[in-house]
Amino acid sequence: METSTKMESLHPSEEGLARIRQRYGFFSKVAWALTRPLANFTHEGADTVPKEGPVLVLANHVSAYDAPAINILLGRPVIYLASEGLVGRGYKAQFLAGLGVIPKKKFTSDARAVRALKGWTNNGAAVGLFPEGERSWDGQTLSFVPGIEKLVRLIGAPVVTARIQNADRVYPRWAQKVRKGRVHFEFDPPVQFDRKTPPEEILAYLKERITLTPENTKHWPVKGKNLALGLTNIVYACPSCGAMEALVENQSEVACTACQRSWKLDTSNQLHSLDDDTSMTVSQAMNKAQETLAKTWVQDTARYESDGVIMESEDLTLVDQSGVDGVEIAKGQLQLTASELRMVNADNPWSIPLSEIRLASVEMTRKLWLTTSDRVFEPVMPQESVLKWLHAIQHWKAESDAS
Repeated sequence: METSTKMESLHPSEEGLARIRQRYGFFSKVAWALTRPLANFTHEGADTVPKEGPVLVLANHVSAYDAPAINILLGRPVIYLASEGLVGRGYKAQFLAGLGVIPKKKFTSDARAVRALKGWTNNGAAVGLFPEGERSWDGQTLSFVPGIEKLVRLIGAPVVTARIQNADRVYPRWAQKVRKGRVHFEFDPPVQFDRKTPPEEILAYLKERITLTPENTKHWPVKGKNLALGLTNIVYACPSCGAMEALVENQSEVACTACQRSWKLDTSNQLHSLDDDTSMTVSQAMNKAQETLAKTWVQDTARYESDGVIMESEDLTLVDQSGVDGVEIAKGQLQLTASELRMVNADNPWSIPLSEIRLASVEMTRKLWLTTSDRVFEPVMPQESVLKWLHAIQHWKAESDAS
């Protein structure tokens, strides 16, 4: 049995699939041992998924549990597409590659990854991906990446759709602490689409079978402590007064230093005001923060008119993540203007036009990645909301590209 964390990359082939199956038995037991104390995985329909032969598994994406849990519940290895940020580099990348994981460029077409995916199904493997392209922050199913229906038709394997329920409460993407509770998986029987199936018909089926809304989402009780830790990464504006970066986390509570209001978070992700009898969901608070930012993209008009600064960060370290190991570029403050990002008060001057940023994204929970045609930069922010910066960069980049 191979247990080394350093494994050779595998290419689609019968031999490669045999190696993955060999490793799957050991690593599924390890994954089960690590996750079982935290989450009670239950399922419906897993017995309708064939144990042999090609299959394409598509599910909503809520937590870091999703992919390994699907492997465990289906009783066979599923080879996933995963973003380059999740796969990482070095030993982690080698380890995941040894299990067949296929790194993919985020939110863009990647012909190499698609060829690998189809290659594995041609050799009888089960492959999987998450049509949203990233984990949901609040449990609501995100828009699907463009072209998912064409990819399904290209792969040509029987399609198994799945809905993952209650994971948004057990392990919210933003949370620093994992809670304990039930995570339920609903698998649908395989459906075969052929090359003559209209793409819009495939897309409609996927949306119907995968999308979760507040009305059709099932929930079960969850237990946990320190529930609010990490919340200010997504609720970066006070829901009451709108002050930016004014909320302070304290175990299961958040309080605003500007208006002095406070809220207590429960395990159903409801924020209850400690000042009156009102409440709101985390999703509603998150949406309020985005709406507040959208109303006041320029928060200091006088400074914007004098030197063009829209937003300025706390002290941070800028890292080039393009290679195997991250390389520190500069330390200082990050400034956003209408045309560029730049480091100021830094030991090493740095700037980049917004037009050169191919993609701004948040990897994992707090990794803000700025991807150009050949580099990946990460401003490592100790406290500030990376989601606030993501929204602002995306907005001003769109404005810059349109001008």
